[in-house]
Amino acid sequence: MRISLDEFSTVTAAIHAAAAFPERWPEALSAVAHLLDSPGTSPSRDRGWQNVLASLDPLGVAAFIVNANSGVHRLNECAHNLLAGDESVHVANSRLRFAEPALTATLDAALRRATQPPRRSSLFPVRAGKNEVYEVNVSPLQPADEGGAAPAVPFALVVIARPRPGAERIARRVRRLYGLTEAEARVMAALTLGETVDQIAAAHGVRVSTVRAQVRSIFEKTGVHRQTDLVRLALTAAPLFVRTDG
Repeated sequence: MRISLDEFSTVTAAIHAAAAFPERWPEALSAVAHLLDSPGTSPSRDRGWQNVLASLDPLGVAAFIVNANSGVHRLNECAHNLLAGDESVHVANSRLRFAEPALTATLDAALRRATQPPRRSSLFPVRAGKNEVYEVNVSPLQPADEGGAAPAVPFALVVIARPRPGAERIARRVRRLYGLTEAEARVMAALTLGETVDQIAAAHGVRVSTVRAQVRSIFEKTGVHRQTDLVRLALTAAPLFVRTDG
């Protein structure tokens, strides 16, 4: 399974927008689920799932594919890092669990909603420290096998994320760090939170060509060449989960 840059950018933008605006999480999870909804035999489906989960690692998103019984089927590197560094969530007997029994019960209820008709998404907060709140998003995921048959055990996508900073905070930070103009900083913040060039131009009453020129200037000043890298720069001060190598 190959993921195009356009597909990855769509998912990236949706996740960043949802982290800033929780009411948009269904849109983000739908975008991820669309990539995961890959027909084929079970082995190829599993490879596809793993590829998509790995593509979320650069965003610092902890993602799990979990069955209806909360059994962890697949997870990405950021999820491994989360499990290793945070006592509030763990895997026990191959099942995704929280330190607080009430939260585990909430997760199990969300998984039932995601895997039993009519399947629907859930969102609930988890306090992981004095000033740390994670958002847990559980979304239906049941791709078809070859021939259109559904797998015997339905799956759900579980994403654990920390809310992103707002546009004003992002703009203030990137302007200071990268010497951007006020307009460029505003554009970079908007891109980070999932807005398109057309939406930015309409919101500020300028031409699309003007925004594109500002984006080119932002790339030059920040030294990156892709929007996904731009987003990572903008959010470096507050990643969802820091990815560590080695």
